[in-house]
Amino acid sequence: MDKIIVIGAGPAGLMAAITAAKNGGTVLLFEKNAHPAKKLSISGTGQCNFTHDGDIAFFAQHYGEKGKIASRILKRFSNEDLINFFKDLGLEIYRREDGKYFPISMRSSDVIDCLLCTYDFLGGKLILNDPVISIEKKETIFLVSTEKKRYTANSVICATGGYTYPKTGSDGQFFSIIENLNHHIVPLGKGLSPIITQDEAILMLSGISFKNAGLLFRTKKGKQLNPRGELLITHRGFSGPLILDNSRYFEKGMKIYLNFTPFQDKEMLKKNMLDYSEKHGKKSLAAFFTDHTIPKRMVNTLFNMAKIDKDIPLSNLTAEDRKKLSKIFAEYPTTIQEMGSINNSMVTTGGIALSEIKLSTMESKIINALYFCGEMIDIDGDTGGYNIQMAFSTGFIAGLAASRRG
Repeated sequence: MDKIIVIGAGPAGLMAAITAAKNGGTVLLFEKNAHPAKKLSISGTGQCNFTHDGDIAFFAQHYGEKGKIASRILKRFSNEDLINFFKDLGLEIYRREDGKYFPISMRSSDVIDCLLCTYDFLGGKLILNDPVISIEKKETIFLVSTEKKRYTANSVICATGGYTYPKTGSDGQFFSIIENLNHHIVPLGKGLSPIITQDEAILMLSGISFKNAGLLFRTKKGKQLNPRGELLITHRGFSGPLILDNSRYFEKGMKIYLNFTPFQDKEMLKKNMLDYSEKHGKKSLAAFFTDHTIPKRMVNTLFNMAKIDKDIPLSNLTAEDRKKLSKIFAEYPTTIQEMGSINNSMVTTGGIALSEIKLSTMESKIINALYFCGEMIDIDGDTGGYNIQMAFSTGFIAGLAASRRG
C-alpha cells in the first residue's frame, strides 16, 4: 500500500513529495502531463524567479487582503527557509538588485532538475501521463483512481494548481473532484492579469512604460487603494506590476484612475507645477512634464486631450487649466472592458476555501489525512516570486504533516 499519494508535480507537489519522503514517508507522485512542473518551467520567462527577499512582515503584505493568513503560513516555511533548502541541495542562487531570487543559471530547468533528482534520490516514485480521475475515502484508507489504475494510500496531498495557463495542465478540472468531497470552492478568477480597455488614443502609445506610476480605485468592499509601481501601456490596455499585482481586485466594467506622474496625487502635482513655475516660469508647460520623466509622446497626447497648448509658458497657465492638467495626468480615468484571458493571467484567484483548511498542517477540516497546497487554495500573491514561494511553503507544510501522521 502506498502510504502518501501526492497529486500534481508542480512546485507545491514536488516540495510536498520531497518533504514527505525525507521524513520517512513512502511517496507516490502523480502528474497528468508527460513532463513535471510545466508551469514552473515558464515562470519568469523561463528564468524562475522563485522567491523574494524581505522579512515575513514585508513578505506577507504581498498577498492582498490575506496578508495575515500568508504570515501564518510563511512563519512555518519562509523565504529564507526556501533559499537554504536550495542551497543545501547544491543549487547556486542569484539575488538580483530588485530583491528577486533566481537560479544563477537563470534557467528554470535547473530548479526543476534539482527537485526531481532530490525526489528520486529519496526513493520517491513519479508516475507521468496518468491523470487522477477520482478520490474516495473508505474508513481510514483513500482509494485514488487514475485513468489507468486504482491505488490506495493513508494520506493524499492535492497540488493540482489553478485554472490559468491551462496549456501547462493547470486547467481547473480537478476542482470538481474536490467539490465531490464536500469542499467549497471560492469562485475562480484571473490574477496577475493585464487589463483590456478601449482607450484608443492611449493605446496608440503602446510600449511606453513608467517606473513609478500610480493607481486609484475602490475595492468591492469600498476600500480606496492608491498603490504605486511599474506601469506598461500595451496594444490592448495596461500591464506591468502595478496592474498585475492589483488585478485580484478588478472586474469587467470597473473604473480605475491612473497617475502617470511621480507625484502622489493630483493635488501634489498642482503644488509642484506652481513651485516649478516660480523658478522656471518661462519654460513651456510641456517642459515641466518631460522634466519629470513623462515621455514626450504621452505629454503630447494628454495635452491634445485636454485641448491646452503645450507650448505656452508655465507662468501663463490659468488655475482652471492647471486643474484640468492635474486631473488628466494624475487621475486619468479608464474603464476595464475585459480582464486578460486565462492564457495570459499568471495565477488563479479563488480556490479551496481557507476556512476549510488547517493552516498549521494544510489538512482538510472535513476529511482527515487529505491535504491541499499551492495554487489550488484561495490565496494569491504579487509578481516577484510570491506565488511560487507560497506553493513551496504550503507544499512543505503538507508534506511534513502527512509524513508525521503515522
